Parts: sequence; structure tokens; C-alpha cells
Amino acid sequence: MGFFFWKNKNEDSFVDEILDDIFNDDEEVVVMNEGIPYDIFKYFVKTVAMRNKRIKSYYISDWIVYCEAISNSGLTSWDFKVDFTDLGGYPEYSISTEKSTSTLPEYFAKEVIDLVDKYRYGEKKVYTSENDIYCWKCGKLNSKEDPFCNYCGAQQDRLEESYVKLKLEQERNESERIRVQEEEIRQENEFRERQAIRNVELAREQTRQEEIRQENTKQRRKFLLKLTPFIFLGFLFSLGYIYYQEIQQRSREAAIIKAHHDVDDIQLTFNNFDFENTESNKNNPVKYNSVKSDFENAGFKNIELQKQKDLGFFDRKKDGNVISVSINGDSSFTEGDWFPEDAKIKITYHARK
Repeated sequence: MGFFFWKNKNEDSFVDEILDDIFNDDEEVVVMNEGIPYDIFKYFVKTVAMRNKRIKSYYISDWIVYCEAISNSGLTSWDFKVDFTDLGGYPEYSISTEKSTSTLPEYFAKEVIDLVDKYRYGEKKVYTSENDIYCWKCGKLNSKEDPFCNYCGAQQDRLEESYVKLKLEQERNESERIRVQEEEIRQENEFRERQAIRNVELAREQTRQEEIRQENTKQRRKFLLKLTPFIFLGFLFSLGYIYYQEIQQRSREAAIIKAHHDVDDIQLTFNNFDFENTESNKNNPVKYNSVKSDFENAGFKNIELQKQKDLGFFDRKKDGNVISVSINGDSSFTEGDWFPEDAKIKITYHARK
């Protein structure tokens, strides 16, 4: 419930009586020399501060007002102080400021003094209810529900109401921020718990796989140990079989050699490539007489020499070079081949015309 009283300059006793009714026994009303109640002064300061958008924050200590102001750019802030201790004297206030070029502190102080003067020298209602507001133009008290002043018709300032809404919005935003933060923390904790569970399960699975691997290795070792005697026996059998095959092969070769010796066959110790003349041996060519000696030394009896007179005067160095060698008409023979001792050996070589 709000209380109001009208005060004229000659009604001091009436003011005191009304003030005693407004404030209970536990609250002390501070009145200055000019009769300004301290709570009324604080409300005047609040009204001016809320009305000025550049006042970011303020607080009151006794009759001194400390303000934080926003710069014109809105990027920085600065402080100033207005001392109303000598409200009834001259000057009625003093200013201390961090920004001497700004007129905002002076404007703020004059606005407060203007409301104080209207309270001092005119008909004034003592404001005691938060449902009422002083008019920013004439200083008269109006209901907050009235869009216009009932005395001068000025549109009422809603900064205080906007400030309350802003504070409520800030509180809601802060509550939402805290809720979101708590939700993020909860989700993070749940994620960590799930991750920890997955890590434990992964460690268990790795342990289980390792146990399975070790068990499989153990089983393989046991199996190999059981197979070892059979492997050893198989190895011995393989060695015996290889040895037997080797003996059989040697026996067959010995029988073949004996059979050839029985009919006086000759086994070659050279092949047809040994008698070829190529670029690689042009400085030491194979001569027919050396080939003839090789066959005679091997035991061959039937050796035929055939000249091929195809050399001119300038080719005399090739005289006697072997052209081809054949055994029974076959010019492809290898070391180890068997031939009868009367096989026909034909040696063809170059000769001068």
C-alpha cells in the first residue's frame, strides 16, 4: 500500500507527523537541513539514473552518489562522483570525474537538484509505493499505470520498468545459461562414463583375445609335440627313399656304361660348342687339326676332313678355321653322349682357293 502526503513550506509539523506514520520504528528517516528525507533523495537519484541511458550503474553512500557512465561510442566506461552533502548550501553539490570534458556529471547533478527543488518549493507528494513514479518533466507523482503525467501531460518514462524487464530477462538468460552449462556437464559426464565403460569392455575383450591366442598357441604346441615322432619317422623314410633312388640311379648308369663299354662305345668329354668359331674367339680360332686330335684321343677311328676352298688372298688368316663338326651327320652333341668308335666324324674347315 502506498502512502502520500502534501507538504507546503509552512507545514513542518504536519510533515513530521506523516513521516512518523510512513516509516516504522525500526527505520530511521534521515532529514537534511532543507527537510529532504533520505529515502526521497535516494528515489530522486534512482529516477534520474534510470532515465539516463548512459548511466550504467550507481550506488549511494550517505549523500554521495557514485556512478559508472558509458562513453558515447559504447565501447568504454568511466566513473564520476557527485557529493550532495551540502544540499542546502552553495554550491549544493560537488563533482569529481575521470572525464573532465563530459557534461554528463553536471547534467546528472542538476537533474537531481531540479527534483529536490520541486519537492522543496512546490506541492509535493511523498513517494512511498513502487507502483508510483515521479514525472520526469514536472516532478509530480503519478501512477506507473498512467501513460501521461496527470499534471503536465508529459509521456511518462518507462526506463525503470524497462530496467526491471531487462533484469528479469538477464536473470532468465543466466538461468538458461546455467541450465545449458549443467546439461553440457551432465552430457560430458555421461560421455566419459560411457567411454570408461567402453574402455573397460575393450580391455576385457583384448584380455580374452590374448587368452584365446595363448590357448591356441598352447594347443598347437601340444599337437606338434604329438606329431614330432611321426615327422621324424617320415624324415627318416624320405632319406631312405632318396638314398635308395640314388643307388638305383647309380646302378642304372653303371649298367649303361658297362653296356657301352662292352660294345666299345665312346663317351664324349666335349660338345659341339667347343668347336665353334665366333667373335669371342676370333683372336684364337679353333683349327681343324686340334679338333681332329680331340676325336683321335677320344678313340674315334673314322675321321673325315673336308676342305671348303672359299678364302682369297686377304683371308689367309682364316685358313684351317673350323666351319662345322658332325658325328654320324649330327652336328648337335653334348658332353656325356655315347657313340660307337667307328662313328663317322666329319670336320669341315676353311681353305685357300
